[in-house]
Amino acid sequence: MRILTQIGKSYKSRKLFPNSLSSYEWGINTIRAHLRTSQLTAKSIQKAAFKEYLLTLIQDKADTWLDYYKTTNTKSHLTNALKTYALADSMIDFMRYEHVGEGSKLFWRQKTRGMYERAIEASYLAGDAEAAFRFFEKSKAVLLSDKLNELGANQQLTENSAKRQRTLRDSIANLQNQLASLPANDAKRSGIQRRLEQFNDDFEAFRKQLESTNPAYYRYKYDNSTPTIAEFQKSISTNGSGGHTAGFVSYFVGDSAIYAFCLDQKARLVRLSLRPSDYQSLASEFLSLCADRSRLNAHYPQYRALAHRLYQLLWKPLGMTASRVIISQDGVFLPFETLLVQPNQNDFLLKYHAISYTYSANFLAKNQTDLAPSLRQGNKLFHRSFVGFAPETFQPSLRQASLKGSVAALEAVEEKFWWGKTLKNNEATKAQFMRYAPHSRVIQLFTHADADSTEAVEPLIYFHDAALRLSELTQADRFAAQLLVLSACKTGVGQNQRGEGVFSLARGFAALGIPSTITTLWSVEDQPTYELTKLFYHYLDQGLPKDEALQRAKLDWLNQGDAADALPSQWAGMILVGDTAPLAMDGLQFIVLGLGLLGLGILGGVWWWRRKK
Repeated sequence: MRILTQIGKSYKSRKLFPNSLSSYEWGINTIRAHLRTSQLTAKSIQKAAFKEYLLTLIQDKADTWLDYYKTTNTKSHLTNALKTYALADSMIDFMRYEHVGEGSKLFWRQKTRGMYERAIEASYLAGDAEAAFRFFEKSKAVLLSDKLNELGANQQLTENSAKRQRTLRDSIANLQNQLASLPANDAKRSGIQRRLEQFNDDFEAFRKQLESTNPAYYRYKYDNSTPTIAEFQKSISTNGSGGHTAGFVSYFVGDSAIYAFCLDQKARLVRLSLRPSDYQSLASEFLSLCADRSRLNAHYPQYRALAHRLYQLLWKPLGMTASRVIISQDGVFLPFETLLVQPNQNDFLLKYHAISYTYSANFLAKNQTDLAPSLRQGNKLFHRSFVGFAPETFQPSLRQASLKGSVAALEAVEEKFWWGKTLKNNEATKAQFMRYAPHSRVIQLFTHADADSTEAVEPLIYFHDAALRLSELTQADRFAAQLLVLSACKTGVGQNQRGEGVFSLARGFAALGIPSTITTLWSVEDQPTYELTKLFYHYLDQGLPKDEALQRAKLDWLNQGDAADALPSQWAGMILVGDTAPLAMDGLQFIVLGLGLLGLGILGGVWWWRRKK
């Protein structure tokens, strides 16, 4: 099979496409006969050992069909390319079950990125938005599961389940290797194939069981489903109020091209006229300017030029008309609100769109269902409306600067809620967070955080007495919160992995079931953060969706401040990640309102009875 793959690549390099395809087909028929299957499908491929070789063959065959189309402009060749990429994608789904460890991450990072870029290119040429949407989503899911599992951002397997998983994996791998070592006509093959099929069925049953017993682990390790465009559009159409459906933009930064999948009135795929290498340098320079007040103040003309250029390259070609837009980024995480529509004035994109962010469309859609227990649990009577933490000072061993004014800001926020609890100064401990946070509908943190995660260092969030590591969150129950506000330094930025965007402490909380997080992209200053947080809650209290509430807060800040306050370093660091729906009322509010209406009814009845009498 490897030899035939190399022969096929050799023919392809000489543009002898029929010969190339014939070689690939010969290789596929060879493995198909060995597996004793009439048709090579994702199901039949499960029996094969050395799937990486077969995946390479199928990817190369798909690339050949795509290049054949580019040479001849024959539409059937493009159709065949998309079908073959879809087969490769289905292989990746179950191959990931068998891969663990650092080698797994490196393999998927290197192996799949180029394949998905070519698949998206084929979708673009075919005008197939549905296929493009699927490949966008699958590319963003490949690395996310490994990273979340590694840092303990989701519930871990029980000892028995972990043992069962290892046993099934080892048994399947052993049988696959036995099958690969036997000649096609060996009498032992039938028995081994039957045992392999049984173990594959047992593994499927095990995964289905995890879906109900450990949904967080199942989601990030085994759930490869993606919504259709219609299903996703339906999910975001209910993600707000007032009938203003949010638009959606997802970026894919490949090695040779940048694509944007856009969804407002209709779905479309846009190929941007910007080279990936230029994007990386422009975006990195822009983000470093936005995050540094002194640099921004000294080089504001440079900022304006960059902000307008990025607007023209990344946003204007999309033609987005929705007033609310959800963005799934790839590569450098940019605060799109800071892009300038006009080059020589502070005409921020913030004025035209309420912008929120998500790790992927799939992540957002599933937040609407089983990843958002708050939507089911948040109305329970004994879940607090609000819990807030403001460790204004920290133990000397933590080496964190004091946060003067955080207690006053927290007290102002608490006034917006019916049944809240605030933990200030030395009461704001890690133990108190683990006690109260999982059972509160809104969690507010005025503190420091370090989310510049590396392969060896976990993100941290600081309380008065100690730092909380991301892996320690697995010791808590599933969170019931509808919203977490991390008014802290660098809670949104983490290590930038190609294919998964920004990994962060905020994502760790999202994995625990919190559907919405307000987080920060850089080291924000205290006073602007306090004021923006209070303004955000003010508009949230009026029943606005979270994205519009944050937009209004930032616009108020700009309108009320001076020129220094208009610097993006002051206001643009706070972003919303996840669900944008307004806060639902808690159970206590329902009871109080119900009792109030009952009381009014009784008083009205007494008044009517007396008047009649």
